[in-house]
This record gives sequence, C-alpha cells and structure tokens, in this order.
Amino acid sequence: DASVLAAGPCLVRIQDDEAYFAQRCYRHPLAIYNVSISRLTYRGTRLSEFLYRFFSEARSLKDNTDELLARIDEQLELFVYALDAHVDDCELILKLCFRADRDYAKSKAVRAHPGSLDL
Repeated sequence: DASVLAAGPCLVRIQDDEAYFAQRCYRHPLAIYNVSISRLTYRGTRLSEFLYRFFSEARSLKDNTDELLARIDEQLELFVYALDAHVDDCELILKLCFRADRDYAKSKAVRAHPGSLDL
C-alpha cells in the first residue's frame, strides 16, 4: 500500500533483543519514528493551512497580506526545523542498531554509503 510509510513495516518487526535501544536507554525505534513523523506532519499541515488561507483570501498582490505572510514564514521555518529533527531521528534509529556510536561510525555498511556519516 503506497499510503504506508516505508519505514513503519520494517521498524515494527524489531524485537527488543535485536537492537540496542533498551540498553542505550531509548524508546523503541518505531516510537521514535512515530513521534518524528507526527511532528513533521503537524508542521506540514499547519504550513499548508496558512498557504491555503493566503491563496484563498489574497485576491491580488495589492491586498494587505503582511501578517499572513509573516505567519507563513514562521510556519515554514518550523517545518524546516521539523525536517531537520526528522533527519536526526532517522540517524538515531540507525545508530540504535549498534552497541555504541563509534561502532556505527566504524561499520563498513554505514561507511559504504557516501555522505551517510554527514547526516
């Protein structure tokens, strides 16, 4: 099903003894992902609501839209922060497959992907 987020079915299969999240005092990777996606969709929805208002209410560029444009700018900034946090959360999920961050950094599988350590 195309509506299912690709990571969900993979993360739901992770058992407590298959990763190091419990030993490293983190929530299950699926929980981390769900919170991250929820934050991202909330911020995206808020941005789209203000964009909809702008395109629905502004009849021309001469309309006074300064306040609405300021809110769009604010929501866009919050959305970008949520995107950045999501990338960080995804990197954390990957790191939780390893006993320690240094093991993640030394992994041949991780290092085989250019830029993967630059997340």
